[in-house]
Amino acid sequence: MKNKTKRIIIGSAITVLITIVVVLYFLITAENKLFAEKGITVKATITEKWEIDRKAGGKRDMDYYFKVSFFTEGNNPVKVADTQIADTVSSGADDIINKIFDDVDLSIGDYETAECSVNSDDYYDFNVGDEINIIYLSDNPKRIRVDE
Repeated sequence: MKNKTKRIIIGSAITVLITIVVVLYFLITAENKLFAEKGITVKATITEKWEIDRKAGGKRDMDYYFKVSFFTEGNNPVKVADTQIADTVSSGADDIINKIFDDVDLSIGDYETAECSVNSDDYYDFNVGDEINIIYLSDNPKRIRVDE
């Protein structure tokens, strides 16, 4: 009877463990898919970095974080006005400059700040003031991750 009870307990524990692993796998896969579909890559500046020391059961773990600032991609392009100053004559150079500015997009988007967890290598490789590539979600710029 004791052996049967032990088998049931061990079998239940293994089933719970497998279920947790499968759920975590699907959550990570869903998160990766979300960033792949709605993620936008931009340059960001590291404005703060910190670490949190977690002690659990005599084991010590460190969590590392960056706070970054960045501009989202511009949604409303600003067209450079094609105005001519009175009493001036347009030269060939003016035509070339106007042609260049016809395709210039001066929108810079919204200024955002966000925090993200990073691995220890990134934490020690980068300093406050450094630029890194991040991916933010188009519908929620506060959700970011470092672009590896």
